[in-house]
Amino acid sequence: MFNLYHSKPKGVVPLILLIIGVVAVAAVGTGIVMHAVQNKVGGWLNLVPTNKNVVFNPNENQNQQPSNNPNNENQNQPSNPNQSQIDSLISQMKENSSKWFNTTDKKEKDNLHQANIKLANQLQKLMPQVKIHYDEKSGIWYKDNEPLYEINTNNTLDSNTQTQTNENQKYKEGEEKYFEPFKASNGKYGFKDQRIGKWVIEPKYDSAGDFSEGLADVYLNHKWGYIDKTGRMVIEPKYDEAGVFHDGLARVELNHKYGYIDKTGRMVIEPKYDDANYFSEGLAAVYLNHKYGYIDKTGKWIIEPKYDNAGNFSEGFAFVELNHKYGYIDKTGKWIIEPKYDNAGNFTECGKYACAEVRLKDKYYCIINTNTKGIIIEKGTCY
Repeated sequence: MFNLYHSKPKGVVPLILLIIGVVAVAAVGTGIVMHAVQNKVGGWLNLVPTNKNVVFNPNENQNQQPSNNPNNENQNQPSNPNQSQIDSLISQMKENSSKWFNTTDKKEKDNLHQANIKLANQLQKLMPQVKIHYDEKSGIWYKDNEPLYEINTNNTLDSNTQTQTNENQKYKEGEEKYFEPFKASNGKYGFKDQRIGKWVIEPKYDSAGDFSEGLADVYLNHKWGYIDKTGRMVIEPKYDEAGVFHDGLARVELNHKYGYIDKTGRMVIEPKYDDANYFSEGLAAVYLNHKYGYIDKTGKWIIEPKYDNAGNFSEGFAFVELNHKYGYIDKTGKWIIEPKYDNAGNFTECGKYACAEVRLKDKYYCIINTNTKGIIIEKGTCY
C-alpha cells in the first residue's frame, strides 16, 4: 500500500495531465461547434445565445432599435425632407431684406417686399407648425417670435455718428426703431435691439412702449415719462397715460383729461378732451361731449366734433362713423365716400397706391386711392 498524499508512483502524473488535456480540447471543440450551429440556425429556430446581456432580434437588420442614450435620441430620426428648400427660401428672403434696408428707391423696396411675401407663402406651406409673419416696424420676417434671419444694414456701427448706450454699443440717428420693449426675468422692462437680440437699455421699468421719433414712453412709480435711445429720462414720469410721438407731439393724460406735449415736455395743447388719437398729417381726432372731431397742432377745431368714431388721417383721408355706418372724409370734412359700410380701416400703402379695407355685412371690399384715376372699389380683401 502506498500513501497518495505523500508519494506518487512514476507514470501517474503524466497520465492525469493527458486525461485533463483531452477533456479540455473536447470541451473547447464542443463550444465552437455549438456557437457555429447557433449562429447558423439561430435565426431559423429563434435560439437564444448563451450571452444573457444580448437579446436576439430577428428583425435587427431591418428595424434597428433606437439608443437609450439621451444624447443620441435624434440620431436615427429622419431629417426634414424639405430642409434644403426651407434653407434656400430663408436665404433668398434674407438677401431681399438686406437689399430692402440698403436702398432708398421706393419702387425697388416694394418689389423686394412683394417678392418676400411670395417666398413667405411658400415657406409657410413647408412649415405649417409655425407662424411666418412680417413685422412692419422692423422690416424683418419672423418665425413665431424669432427672426428668420439676421442682416447687416447701412445703419450699423458708424464711428462718425455715434450714441453710446449702457451696453457700450453705438447707434446712428434713427436706429432706435429697432429697439423693442422686452420683459426681463426680474419682471422689469427694458429694450433689446431686435436684430441681434441684445439688451441696449437695461430692464428697470414697470412697463414700456415703442420708440417713435427718438423717444419711448416708459412707466415708473405709477407714472409715465419718456426716455431717449441711451436710456436717459428726457421727460420725467408724471402722466397717467402717455402715447407715442407723431408729428412732434404726443398725447398724454392728466386727471382723466387728454392733451398734447412736445419733445421737451411742454404742454402744447392743454388736457381737456375725453379721449384723443395721435397726430397724423397735421390733424388729430379728439373726443369731446360724446363726439369726435379734428384739431390742428394749435388746438383749433378744423372739423367740428360730430362723429361717433374717427380714425387717423392717412393719404389725405380718414374713416369716420356716423349713425352706425362708416365712410371717408378729406381734411376739410368733405365726404369722399358716403357712410354706408359696417366697418372700415385706415388707408395704408398698397404697392404703388393707398388702400383701405371695409366691410358691408359679411362681404369685404378694398378701396383703392389711385390719385390719378380717383377711388376704385374692388371686391375682396386688400391683402
